[in-house]
Amino acid sequence: MIKVIIAEDQALYRDGLRMLLQDDAEISITGEAANGLEVMDLVLTKKPDVIITDIEMPQMDGVELTRELQGCYPEIKVVALTAFPDDYLIVDMLEAGAKGYLLKSSSREKIVEAIHAVHANGMYFCESTSMKLMKKIADSKLEMSRKEDAGMFTENEKKIVQLICQQFSSKEIGEKMYLGLKTIESYRNKIYGKMGVKNMAGVVIYAIRCGLFRP
Repeated sequence: MIKVIIAEDQALYRDGLRMLLQDDAEISITGEAANGLEVMDLVLTKKPDVIITDIEMPQMDGVELTRELQGCYPEIKVVALTAFPDDYLIVDMLEAGAKGYLLKSSSREKIVEAIHAVHANGMYFCESTSMKLMKKIADSKLEMSRKEDAGMFTENEKKIVQLICQQFSSKEIGEKMYLGLKTIESYRNKIYGKMGVKNMAGVVIYAIRCGLFRP
């Protein structure tokens, strides 16, 4: 069971997020807060595994909260939520120690996926991340969960990474490399596993950082 605290100053969205997550058999909502100060109080008694937090909150915002958690409870994973993809705020959150971020408009499936990913020591980046933001994240002081090392990839994997970064589908990649769709999907899964990411945005950020792709 993954114990989760929701931090969001808008009660309506907080209630909606709880309702979205409460039916998941592997997630337990153990607390809710309207700002970072309330989260820090809850952490002592609720001992969460993951905190989903809005970036912009009164009294203590998501960035300051994440820094505090990293200093006191580095084992707790943080997923940032934002209504608008503000590049600087997202980079600040990730540099502070957040392991992923999502837009508030993300589907239940993506929110659940993000929680599971960070709980398993992976990273999670919103699928709608722009190339501009991906480059900013790649150039930031973000510490990825896995070491960026181009040497761990085979030549075929490197080629596929390049094509993923250019936004080619698995079918298109297969046609370019004369490989079947199932083979490409298998390569994708191996690449995601080695990088510790869940989607194309994560692949691009990782690839830029280790020199496998230049946007």
